[in-house]
Amino acid sequence: MDYMESQKLICVDDLPSIEEYLRSFQESGNEDVREVEFRVKNIHGQWWWVKARGKVFKRNAGGKVTQIISIIQDWSQKKEAEEKKQENEFMQALLQKKDEFMSVASHELKTPITTIKASLQVLQRQVERQVDESILLVFIKRAILQINKLSTLIGDLMDNTKIQSGKLRLDISSCTMDEIIADSILHGFNLENIIIENTVTEPVEVDRIRIEQVLTNYISNAIKYSPGSDKILLRVNTEGDSVKVSVRDFGIGIAREKTPYVFDRFFRVNEASTQFSGLGLGLYISAEIINLHQGRYGVESEEGKGSTFWFSVPFKHQPTNESSM
Repeated sequence: MDYMESQKLICVDDLPSIEEYLRSFQESGNEDVREVEFRVKNIHGQWWWVKARGKVFKRNAGGKVTQIISIIQDWSQKKEAEEKKQENEFMQALLQKKDEFMSVASHELKTPITTIKASLQVLQRQVERQVDESILLVFIKRAILQINKLSTLIGDLMDNTKIQSGKLRLDISSCTMDEIIADSILHGFNLENIIIENTVTEPVEVDRIRIEQVLTNYISNAIKYSPGSDKILLRVNTEGDSVKVSVRDFGIGIAREKTPYVFDRFFRVNEASTQFSGLGLGLYISAEIINLHQGRYGVESEEGKGSTFWFSVPFKHQPTNESSM
């Protein structure tokens, strides 16, 4: 059976690999061994893996290869074992990631609950002693702060579930970035530390609440990772038919090898540090929100000098099945 005839029995997806295998002999020495794995159809019409190992057998007077000799082995069991091993390794990594997340989530959820409980217990004792209301207010504010943190953590978990099930939807309306920035700042940020440079007045069609969520995540991260800095730069400008928003901090920065992963689910800049709390979901959720807006996002960072997180969304929203359902 010649090669043209045998092609009918070879999986079409593997033909490029076989053709490359055959071409490679023109550049190989007489003792070089070439290998290729591919699928062929057996007598029962099922695909099974084989492995071919070959070398140059004959050349013409000009040195061009005219014949090769190959040994073909049944590779199905070996391939199945390799695939099973890869599957097991993937599942082990997945389970390990799940265990790590559950450990982090348990710690992050337990911390505010413990603080709330302690604040309420102190508050109860102070009420029983009929102490001054200003003292009571301190513990009330402390409990509210932790409740807000707990609410954010639960919200992130719920959004993550919606993303994984494809149920995160957008509610599009027209607004300005000034309005979104103003609402974002109301989340308890110190306005004096945030320098705003906004050159865009044109309305943008977005899910106002979700873009506010992205901006709030960016600002929160900037504050969290620049504890010694006294300013954060928030810049808004036009970029073609999109509006671009960037948040720059002057904090610890991110190692170059880690920047490609900062928007991944459960990623935390410093896994071992308890100084920087969080579930590693905020930036992942932000990225998914920007994707639904058909926008772009990214980060530029240098260790010891700070980071700039940015996103851009089109001024005019183009509905998709994901955002309009």
